Amino acid sequence: MNKLLQKVKENLNLKVILGFVVMTVIFMVGRSVVYVNEIEPRREDVYTADAVSRDKEGTMIPLKEGMTITQTFVYPQDQMMAVGVELYSDAYKNKGEFSMKVYDVATNALMGEDTFDASQLTDMRAEAIDDVSYFNVGTPDYISGNENRYMRIEFTVVSLSEKSSVYLFANADESFDAAQITGTDAEEPLSIVVRGYCYHYGYWAEFFKWGTNVIYFMLAGCYILIMVFRAKPHQIFVIAGTCMALCYAFLLPPGAVPDEIGHIETTYYYSNKLLGIEEPDAESIYVRETDQEAIGKLQTTPNLKEYNYFILNITHRSDDTKLVKIDATKGSDNWLLYAPAILGVTAGRLIGLNGITTLYAGRFFMMFVYLIVAFFAIKRVPVGKAAMFIVVLSPMFIQQSCSYSYDAMPIELTTLFVAELFSVLYEDRKIRKRDIIILSALAFVIASCKAGTYIPECLLLFLIPKEKYESEKQCRRMRIGFLVVMILGFLINSIPYLMMVLGITEATTELQQYSNSLNCYTVSDVLFNPGNTVRVLITTFLQYIDFYFEGSFAGPLGWLNIGINPMWAYLMAGLMLLGVTAAKDEPEYITKKQRVWIALALLATVAMVTAAMFVSWTGKGSTTVSGIQGRYFTPLLFYFFFLFRGKFIKIAHNVDNAIMYFGIALNVIVISNILSSTQTVM
Repeated sequence: MNKLLQKVKENLNLKVILGFVVMTVIFMVGRSVVYVNEIEPRREDVYTADAVSRDKEGTMIPLKEGMTITQTFVYPQDQMMAVGVELYSDAYKNKGEFSMKVYDVATNALMGEDTFDASQLTDMRAEAIDDVSYFNVGTPDYISGNENRYMRIEFTVVSLSEKSSVYLFANADESFDAAQITGTDAEEPLSIVVRGYCYHYGYWAEFFKWGTNVIYFMLAGCYILIMVFRAKPHQIFVIAGTCMALCYAFLLPPGAVPDEIGHIETTYYYSNKLLGIEEPDAESIYVRETDQEAIGKLQTTPNLKEYNYFILNITHRSDDTKLVKIDATKGSDNWLLYAPAILGVTAGRLIGLNGITTLYAGRFFMMFVYLIVAFFAIKRVPVGKAAMFIVVLSPMFIQQSCSYSYDAMPIELTTLFVAELFSVLYEDRKIRKRDIIILSALAFVIASCKAGTYIPECLLLFLIPKEKYESEKQCRRMRIGFLVVMILGFLINSIPYLMMVLGITEATTELQQYSNSLNCYTVSDVLFNPGNTVRVLITTFLQYIDFYFEGSFAGPLGWLNIGINPMWAYLMAGLMLLGVTAAKDEPEYITKKQRVWIALALLATVAMVTAAMFVSWTGKGSTTVSGIQGRYFTPLLFYFFFLFRGKFIKIAHNVDNAIMYFGIALNVIVISNILSSTQTVM
């Protein structure tokens, strides 16, 4: 306690206090700007599920006093505020009154009613939706639950003067039965317009307020930890990483990360194996009915309606144990890539969580692993801690790590691998048994991931100098052992894929089948037509290198549909460059030999990623390699920037604290970008 108080006395000065005040003012102004421009205008908005029965071609039904017209329809959306019919008049003035009632067909319960004054129609076509049958929107539970519900309109002409001329518009849409006019079938159904009320805009504003409060306290907490208590980077990450991971997990819900729905199905496949449930056939899996409903609601583009569904259902328990069959294709044979999610989903099913909560349980298990791995990666790496902090806190790293994606484990494990490797390389000590076990285990798993794409990184184990071992004999034995471990890891999960690529076996996964249907380049095409191969590769990287670089840091996020300003990616790159740059009083660490071998490992990894997409995703005749995304290069970021460490770039003082705080601030801005994108996508 005394030490903490001493730190506060030493570091709490006017400069620190002023910085805190400036940070607070900037945050509050930014928060107000986003709220006024993005949130507040949406509170009054309504989401119109356009007409459920409407067609430009149609007829008009002349109205007479005493007529009653009924129409049955189905509303495909959930929330509903109003139901209206289209009226037309060719008279200058109309006198009369109409009433309309809407019933639930199943229960015959009155859902809403209203009256309409004919004088509002003045020689023009009008939509009665703005004046007819407004429902009580004050209680969300009352207006929800309308999806695919059968409803019946009863439109009555209460009174209408003889000089009035009013028509009810019908249409040629054959989706519904014809209207009934006082018990007699009309030729066509009525034109019906339904307005769905997005009441969740209201609580979205409250969610924004609470969410930004949490982010502010995170920023304030990190500022105090950094500037006052001088906390270590891994300690700061506990707060920053947890808050950021939660923000990304909720703003990018299940399904919003590339290929995540397929990975969710794969997770359920392995969860069934763990629970002893046999699958019905090779193309299907068993899930509970509540899981089927939740998976069916997932969207590739997050929107407020989806958030609404999650929020309304996430707290409900489920006693549903009935299994139903859904179509699914296993995404990968490597269950290790899904291990945390498998445990989360299985636990959710066992304790009776509903489908939505179970999906988030799988996500939270993935998030927990991410936080642990990133914490130890920052703690273990002996040099460039601030750069490692920026890497694990980059938007793309968090998005993939806190999802069901099978990119999560390779990204996290390669990050932990470099931290452990560098701790052996640059700490003044011999290699220990613990180091050998950890590095061997990581190399085995990494080599087994994604057809061995990241094996070149594992080969950097051979950079450990002989002097680090107890003897030359141990050095030789360990190097042979490392090589054997990598080969075994590679063979375990990569042989089936390689046999497919070489044409020895038939495609078994969805990706493989897609590859065959596209008539992709083969290994023979790549090897025996080197001119075309080189031309395609050069064209690809000249055209897309900025896209790959930006995507390895920040975005676009989601299914490439959530735009992130590229400037934030380059600012993060700048912070990383500063993070690996040595101060004047720090050792350089990296040698020329190490720099060469790290550069070669990076190039080899890029080549393997490119080759994998060349022969599995690129159709013959294409001038560029298809399917490459920046996230495939996220595991290379620390290695890449570490190459720039050396005597040719030095800074006067250690700036790790400033780098970490600005990295956190940039993440807050990216979250604001996600929020804005989500607001506009419906």
